Amino acid sequence: MLAIFKQWERSKACRILLICLVGFVAYAVMLGGTFKTLDDDASIVNNLLIKDFFHIKEILSTSFFGENSYYRPLVSISFMLEYHYFKLDPAPYYVTNIFIHLATAVTVFFLIGLFLKQPRVPFIVALLFTIHPIQWEAVANIPGRAILLSAFFVVTSFYLFCLSRRVKKSSILEIFSLLSFFLALLSKESAFALPVLIISYLWFFEKDRTNRKFRFLGPVWPYMMVVGGVILLRHHLGITKLYYYRSIPELFFGFSTFLRSVITYLRLFIFPHDLHFDRSRELFTSFTHPELVMTISFFIVFSCALFFLRQKIPRNVFFFISWFFIDLLPVSQVFVSIGTQAGRISTAEHFLYSASIGIFVLAAMLVQRLIDQNDEKKIISPLSLRIAFMGVFILFFMKTLEQNILASQEISMLKQSLKYNPKNIRMIESYGYAFVKAHLFKEGEEQFRAVLALDPFHVRARISLGKALCDQGRCVEGLNEYDKVQESGFYQDLLGDNRKAAVAMIIQQYFKRLNQEPLNAQLHYSLGVMYARQERLQEASGYFLKAIELDPVHRAALFNFAGICEALGETQKAVKYFERFLALEAAADNLTQHAMDRLREIKK
Repeated sequence: MLAIFKQWERSKACRILLICLVGFVAYAVMLGGTFKTLDDDASIVNNLLIKDFFHIKEILSTSFFGENSYYRPLVSISFMLEYHYFKLDPAPYYVTNIFIHLATAVTVFFLIGLFLKQPRVPFIVALLFTIHPIQWEAVANIPGRAILLSAFFVVTSFYLFCLSRRVKKSSILEIFSLLSFFLALLSKESAFALPVLIISYLWFFEKDRTNRKFRFLGPVWPYMMVVGGVILLRHHLGITKLYYYRSIPELFFGFSTFLRSVITYLRLFIFPHDLHFDRSRELFTSFTHPELVMTISFFIVFSCALFFLRQKIPRNVFFFISWFFIDLLPVSQVFVSIGTQAGRISTAEHFLYSASIGIFVLAAMLVQRLIDQNDEKKIISPLSLRIAFMGVFILFFMKTLEQNILASQEISMLKQSLKYNPKNIRMIESYGYAFVKAHLFKEGEEQFRAVLALDPFHVRARISLGKALCDQGRCVEGLNEYDKVQESGFYQDLLGDNRKAAVAMIIQQYFKRLNQEPLNAQLHYSLGVMYARQERLQEASGYFLKAIELDPVHRAALFNFAGICEALGETQKAVKYFERFLALEAAADNLTQHAMDRLREIKK
C-alpha cells in the first residue's frame, strides 16, 4: 500500500488532479453567492454592452468602466459569452473564475518544473498558489476576472518563452508566447511587467551564455513591441487617463507607503488573519513619521543583506525574489497614483495574485531543504515533519474556505472589511448599497450618511441617500438631499431621474392627504410647488390659487402664484398678487426684495 501511495505521489497527473480537486473544494462554497454591489453592477448587471454580440466592436474600442483609464476588452467579452448562455445567473460566472484559477495553478506547476528539478517543489508551489488565503479576493469576486485572465496569460506566455529557450525549432512557441502576452494586456494593465520579468530571467539564468554585453536582452524586444502596440492602440482610442503625483515629495510618500504595504504583504503570507476586501493604507505625510523611518530602514537592511550575501545565495533565489517585486511594479505608486480616496492608496490583496508565485517558490524551496536536512540528520521522524507541513496546508485551506463563505455573503464581507478599515469610503458606500439591495433602507441610509460625514461632496452617496429616504416614504427629505447636489457631473441623468421620481411620489402622498384634509391650504401650496418643479405651470397655478383662497395671507402661495402668472404672461394678475404679497405685514426678507424687483421690472 505504501509503495502504491508513493507511486501515486510521484505521478504528475495525480498531483495535477489533487491540485484541481482541493482548489475546487476550497472555492465551491462561493457558488451560492450573488452579484455584488461593487463592480458587478457596472461590469455585468447594468452593462448593456455585454448583453448583445452586436456591441463587440464597441467593447473593443471603449474603456472598461467608462473612465478612459482601463482597457480590458477580453474581460467584457468573457462576460458577454456568459450572459449569452446564462443571463444573470451568478453561479456560472463564479465557476469560470474557479476554472481560470485552477488552469493558472496547473500552468504554474509546469513552469516551476522548468526551473527546479526537485519533483516535490513545483507541486508545493502550485498547491500553495491554489489554496493560500491571499488569493481569495481575486477568485471569489467576479470582477477579479481581470486579474485571473491577465495572470493566466502572463504565466502561460512566460512558460512558453522559457520552454522555447530549451528546445530546437522554438519559433512556434515564441509566437504563441507573444500572442498570450497580447491577450494578457487586453485583460489587465499590470501585464506590462512581463518584459521586466523576462529580463530578470535572462539575467539570472542565461547571462553567462553570451559573450557580448547586453546581448541577452535580444529576446525581450518582441515583447516590448507588443507593449508599444497596445500603448498606441489605447492612445488611438483615447483610453489614456492616468493619475500622476504632483511633486517629488508626493511621489516619495506614495512609494514609501507602498513599501510599508509590502511588509504587510509578507506578513499575510505567513499569518493571513486580517484579510479583507479593498485593503488600503493612509499615505505618509511626514518624512519623520516613525513607520516611514522603520520601513526605509527595513528595506535598506534587506538590500544590504542581499548584496553582501550575493555570492552565497543561489541565482534562482534572486530571480524568485525579483519576481515578487517585479510583479508589484505596476501598483508600486511609482508610475501612477493608485488611490481609493483622498489621502489613501490601494493596497488590495488581489495585487498579490501572480506576485505570490515568487514567494511560494521560495517557501517550497525552504520546505524541500528542511525535509532533505531532516532526512540526513534524523532530527525528527520524516512522518512528523510531513504531518506538520500538512497541518499548515490545512490551516491555509480552512482560512480560504472561511473567506469564501464570507465572499458569498456580501453584507458579511463588507462588514469584515470595515472592521479593519472603517474609513474606506468605497466600502461604506457599497455596504449601504448592499443593505438597500436587501430592502434594509434605514441601514442603507446610515451608511450613506457615514460616507457624507467623511466626504460632504460625494455626489453618488448624496443621490443614494436621497433614494434611500424615498424608499422609506420620506420623499420630501429625499428631494432635499437631491437639491444639495451642486455639480452632478457623471451622475446628471441619474439625479434628474431620481428627482422626477421623488416629485411624482410626493404628489401621490399629498393627494392621499388631501382626500383626508381638503381644506388644508399648506397641502395645496405644496402640491403647487411640486407641479412647478415639473414645469406644469397651469396645474401649479391652480393649487397656489386654491391655497390663497383657503388662506388669504399665505405669503409663499401669494409670491409663487404671482411668479407663475408672470411666467404665463398674465402680467396684470402678477402685479395684483405681488402687491397683495407686499401689503402683508412681515419682516423684510429675500422674497420681499425679489417681489419689489419683479414689480419694478413689470411696470417698466
